[in-house]
Amino acid sequence: MTDRLDDAKALIRKSEEQLKQLEGEYRASLSKKEISQELKIDIKNILENLRSALDYSASYIYRACCSPKGSPNIYFPIAANGADVKDFSSLANKNIPGLLGARPDIIQTLASFQQFSSKENDWLPELATLCNENKHEQLTPQQRKEVKQLRIKSGGVEAAIGEGARIHIGQGAGIQLGKLFIPGGQEISADKAPFAIGNGNIEKITWVSFVFSVTGKNVIDFLRTSIAGVNNILSQIEKIKV
Repeated sequence: MTDRLDDAKALIRKSEEQLKQLEGEYRASLSKKEISQELKIDIKNILENLRSALDYSASYIYRACCSPKGSPNIYFPIAANGADVKDFSSLANKNIPGLLGARPDIIQTLASFQQFSSKENDWLPELATLCNENKHEQLTPQQRKEVKQLRIKSGGVEAAIGEGARIHIGQGAGIQLGKLFIPGGQEISADKAPFAIGNGNIEKITWVSFVFSVTGKNVIDFLRTSIAGVNNILSQIEKIKV
């Protein structure tokens, strides 16, 4: 009965390998300011492998605990963002038929992975959303996002100004930052570095990434988080006594 868990683990290993290969292509796409169709397909494959790994783990639970009959469709239960915990038992029993009567304790374990149990589980309903988008829209579009920042360092002191923020220094005023003095009569922003006197380092930084348009999450960061999250779920399910 562990074959389904073994299959799930194999999908995780494959996803980890794919992500390592994908990161180089991702950086190349950033410099081109557009994401290639090939890279979109690679991202889609990782998302679907992660969802399949979860479904395999649900199938493992069904076979081990629910006196399986016939060949029902088994899915890992994923509560939508903002769902009520009181509705989860029926969702879990729908996705894994017979689980509520056979092993209500396992439903509690599955509930602990959900977004309503911890904000750290936000990735799970987002993974489901992205997989659904891929199925219905073929490929989830990613958007290129630039975030600007001004960073000033001097004498062990550091200040950063994010995109959209501004500091206006009036005439006769000034800011002392370590060994750096920024005189008044000027405005500072992420786009506009100040005139300054003294020793220090002032740099304008542009952070560039691709984000999933439907969730706003950084593509690489989300894939890493999801792989780690699915890995954790599998390890917790493997500990269940069946």
